[in-house]
Amino acid sequence: MEVEYLGEVPEETSPSSFPFDDDDDDEQDDEKTRLLHGLQELKGFLDAQTDEEPLLRVEHARFACERLARASPEMQADRDVALAALSLAGAGLFWVAEALREDKAVVLAAVSSWGDALLYASAALKADREVVLEAVKRHGRALRFADESIQDDREVVLRAVSDNGDALQFASSRLREDKEVVLKAVQNGCLALQHAADSLRADAEIVAEAAAFSSHTLRMADSRLLEEDGSLVIRAIQHRPSALQFAPEECRCNPDVVLVAVESNGLALQFASEALKSNREVVRMAIRNGAGALEFAGKDMKGDKDLVLLAARMSNDATAWHRMASDDLQAWISFGDFRIVYEIPLACPGQMAPMINVIATEEDDGSYSCTGTLASGTAVQCSVTAMATLGDVASALAPKVKASVNDYQGQGQGQGQGGPPFSMYLIFDGQDEPASPWDHIIPLCSLFDE
Repeated sequence: MEVEYLGEVPEETSPSSFPFDDDDDDEQDDEKTRLLHGLQELKGFLDAQTDEEPLLRVEHARFACERLARASPEMQADRDVALAALSLAGAGLFWVAEALREDKAVVLAAVSSWGDALLYASAALKADREVVLEAVKRHGRALRFADESIQDDREVVLRAVSDNGDALQFASSRLREDKEVVLKAVQNGCLALQHAADSLRADAEIVAEAAAFSSHTLRMADSRLLEEDGSLVIRAIQHRPSALQFAPEECRCNPDVVLVAVESNGLALQFASEALKSNREVVRMAIRNGAGALEFAGKDMKGDKDLVLLAARMSNDATAWHRMASDDLQAWISFGDFRIVYEIPLACPGQMAPMINVIATEEDDGSYSCTGTLASGTAVQCSVTAMATLGDVASALAPKVKASVNDYQGQGQGQGQGGPPFSMYLIFDGQDEPASPWDHIIPLCSLFDE
């Protein structure tokens, strides 16, 4: 696995804490001995580490580069020192003498550690098949530094795109027309298809394979192919619902295609045509698979009580659905006859819990005084402003309800003092409990014992 420098590391892993620091080692015979000794100690230390500590390995590799960078010109031209340092940090090839960049063994040591070290190799070695093959094994995109003759080598290019499909852009035009090469590339690079020859971007097998790996496939594929074969669009959207944004206009206007997308991810509704954003069946399916889809629905859909209630039930955010509703519906939500219910999961799992009947009375100053009566007969009260929502009422009443429930349980009627977590809900319209109560219930808040 190739690693890149990720920034500063914690103090405990800085070079000053390494057991092989030789800055004060005046007893070594000469600079070369000291360098080799330090690099050998560093290699031993790295060999003892696990791959689970990549940041530590990056820092040690940087340390090896720094030793080479600070070395004298004589040491930078020394083959033994170069081999020892580059086996740990290929980027150090930048610091070695020009003559060593023409040494195949030295360059191989560098690219085996860091594929992009090929950049610093001599022109002759950039055209060396063995050297380039080793480089692309470490990093496929190192192909961009290779000689044009190697960029036309099928085995080298296949190895490069197997590591990074986007390396296809550096292959010769001949190999970008090679179906096997392109197939391997689209399996390993989300944008590889755009670098394929035009004939292969119109190949159904290639496009279908690419669609399994990237939502951008429909953007990069030949538009005529997508118009002729709608199944490719469906398959792409099944793999990646967001691919709908790149589908041809006629597909984004097709309810069957859009339904496929929103069945997997409701937020894909944002890429549907304006007409389908006002299609109740499509919007309902989108909300069922993502409450946030209401935000992208047509204005008329945001004013549909059933859809807004559905979004509320599907949402983990007690206020988000309220913000997405139409202005008229927000006013309807804000106040009216309603009841709040609370559920104690451990006490009555899966069952409707006792209701809190709430009466809201408007005061002279425009605020509302809300009084709720629990099933135990205990009354809880709160006062809210004229701009308050039902969520505000529930939030104000919740601590008092919780305290009352805990007191009730502490008297031996329930789970004991403190009680389990419970949630509060509200029911609109003040109607009697429906046959399927959860169809009219919206979660408002959840409370947990501290």
